[in-house]
Amino acid sequence: MALSISLAAFKVNAGGESITSFETLNPPGMAESFWSLPEANLYLVCMAKKKGDLRDVKAGIAVLTSHTHHDKEFQDAVMGLIRTSPVLKPISEKSNMSLLPARLSVEGKIPTENELKGVFFQQYLKHSSAGSA
Repeated sequence: MALSISLAAFKVNAGGESITSFETLNPPGMAESFWSLPEANLYLVCMAKKKGDLRDVKAGIAVLTSHTHHDKEFQDAVMGLIRTSPVLKPISEKSNMSLLPARLSVEGKIPTENELKGVFFQQYLKHSSAGSA
């Protein structure tokens, strides 16, 4: 059975001046139970808009999924979660938006919203043209 849940959403404000995080509410214990399964994969997926040769990261989502980025269902699963997010859905509807997944290797407890925000910031710097200047 394939399962994908969102752990947090992130929105870049004012061209990178700040990042707002939004925790996703799941049924109690669901994320923790899924986290302990061997097929659980944690991804931080950036949503970036292409501007010529440059990329502008607009948002991101932390996803716990039984898929890997090599699976053909991965993008559909992530987009399904994005479309259910009131924060990310409007961003996803803009043209030239692409997904940039990063699989995270984390031992122990499931990462907190603040820890995931730190990872999103690192990915923002890595993928955004503003971060690589």
